Amino acid sequence: APAVPVGVSPEVANALYAIYAQFLARTAATAATAPERPVEASPADGFSFPQLDSMMALGTSSALVAALERWQSFESHVDAAWQQAQPAGPSMPAPPLNRIPLIREAVADTIVNPTDRITMDVIALLFDYIFRDPSIPESLRTTFARLQVPIAKAALLDRSFFSNKKHPARRLLDHLAAAAIGAGNDDAYRGSFEAIAAKVVDEVAEHFRIDVDVFESADAKLQPFVESEQQQTATALTSDVADALAAEQREADRSAVRVLLRDKLAGLDLPFEVRSFTETIWGDYLTTVRIEHGAGSEVWASALHTLDDLLWSITAKERTGHKAKLTRMIPSLIRALRVGCTTLKAGGERVQSFFEALYKLHIAALRPEALDPDSTAANDVTAGPPLPVANLHDFVNEMVVGTWLAFHRDDGTVNARLFWISPLRTKYIFTSRARARAFAFTPEELAYEIGAGKASLVVEPVPLFDRAVSAALDTLAAQRPPAAAAA
Repeated sequence: APAVPVGVSPEVANALYAIYAQFLARTAATAATAPERPVEASPADGFSFPQLDSMMALGTSSALVAALERWQSFESHVDAAWQQAQPAGPSMPAPPLNRIPLIREAVADTIVNPTDRITMDVIALLFDYIFRDPSIPESLRTTFARLQVPIAKAALLDRSFFSNKKHPARRLLDHLAAAAIGAGNDDAYRGSFEAIAAKVVDEVAEHFRIDVDVFESADAKLQPFVESEQQQTATALTSDVADALAAEQREADRSAVRVLLRDKLAGLDLPFEVRSFTETIWGDYLTTVRIEHGAGSEVWASALHTLDDLLWSITAKERTGHKAKLTRMIPSLIRALRVGCTTLKAGGERVQSFFEALYKLHIAALRPEALDPDSTAANDVTAGPPLPVANLHDFVNEMVVGTWLAFHRDDGTVNARLFWISPLRTKYIFTSRARARAFAFTPEELAYEIGAGKASLVVEPVPLFDRAVSAALDTLAAQRPPAAAAA
């Protein structure tokens, strides 16, 4: 009997192997009673040639591919067979979604090539990633499960599978995954996607033997659905895009302020509250001043000076003279910042959290020893929302169309795709699959949403296969013995 894979209960594995054995027995019985297929003569020359099994061209992999082909046929009946095999009483847990480890053990005697063994292991890791990828709704993962054996066969048949981004099997897998993102927020879309996805997956599972053109044909059936959804989204957002373009053309002063702030803040590792306040509220104030007084006015110069003082004030001060200067500066700095907020009539949680954080930062700047991570004061100073990993604002500025974010609102979470970025990158527009919700943000507003936990990354527009391969390689690297890794 095949060994039991890690993570699979012996009961589940043995039951599935037993069902498969019954399936093979029925298949063999059917084949034995089928009429023998006559050998046909070639009409071109009149000579008769025996029909050659295409599997013979696969060399040492032929037995493995033939065994997988039997499993591929079995997989289409496994759910019904599993239900029929359940013993009386409490039901046994269903087979795991990732059945490649089970199948690998069952066909172990046909794996004679070390490369084939590695290929099966990597495919198992790929699907392990797919079945836990949060961008694929859980209700749709069974659709991908039926592609396990065809994908394994495709990888064994063509060694370029892992390196060729245009491989038909990879493209189908990537396109299905991309179309599945966000389906959980829209019942109508999910129902339509499930129908077309089941159709194309059934086609592959039923017809794929060794010709990968089957994947190409299935993908061609999926594309009209994908293109139709994209066209509907473009139509629904026409007015939103037009409004954003018009606003960008009107807001030449705001664009100039945004460029100025980016230059001033480039390379600075600022606390989230300070950077958010600077690029949103103080950016709005600078824009107002520029429009009303001009870039050469004293009010403009004073607003820029306040910004420079703010950035200087939050750095640690070792010298006594610097500490004295900061002590004298703080009252006028706070007053100038509050004047800007009052001018904009800005208040609420964002302004309050900024001034609370600024107070703690000033205390830390005057007492650098408070930055000792072992001290209670340091823990108090850094309290509040955790700082984003790397540079959150740079991440937003470099964000590309196709990125999916989850927006957390009082009425629930909505997954939305970045559909459009204005030419000067002053406005980002996101939309859900249902197109019932559109979210428009400036880059600074979006950075605040993410930093404040009101939005989170679902997935960047990286093909599913590339993400899965990266995760598989990380897993394999972690499994290497220390000596092998050092070598």
